[in-house]
Amino acid sequence: GALLCSLLIWSVYKNPKTKASDVFVAGLASGCLTQSITCGGQCFINLVAGRFHGGVVACQIEAIAHISSILTEFVCVAAISACAYLKYVINFDLSTFTAVVIVITVWFTCIIITGLASLISDIYLMSAGSYCFFEFRSFAISGLLLPGLVISLIVMIYCHCKIFRHFTSLI
Repeated sequence: GALLCSLLIWSVYKNPKTKASDVFVAGLASGCLTQSITCGGQCFINLVAGRFHGGVVACQIEAIAHISSILTEFVCVAAISACAYLKYVINFDLSTFTAVVIVITVWFTCIIITGLASLISDIYLMSAGSYCFFEFRSFAISGLLLPGLVISLIVMIYCHCKIFRHFTSLI
């Protein structure tokens, strides 16, 4: 996963014809890359050590990375839909610079908010002992992750319905 996500991000970076939607695809891949590195790295360390290594701090960092990555992925997928809506319905092309600023802002916002939520949310070492995640009833899940998913789904559904309506009106 990490290698392919890195390759995708690099190809978007090096492509002179990169569009805003490509930047959001790279943002999606950056979430995948972050999860691959944190979870894969921790799993490898645990394999070598024979137990969960790093204690509470490592567990908290990994849980924050997971939620921040998932939220960033949700927002980037919604942004891909919004890009298509803007292009085909509104006839507006979002600049790649604006898309980069959006992805960076989303990452920083997700990390800061999830980091703050981790102060009031329980984090557990999962039963396999290989990775950490927030308790499903915690604020990080119920107050951030679930609303982020719902808002992203609403944006995607809205944008795709508008796109569908626009194209069917042309027929």
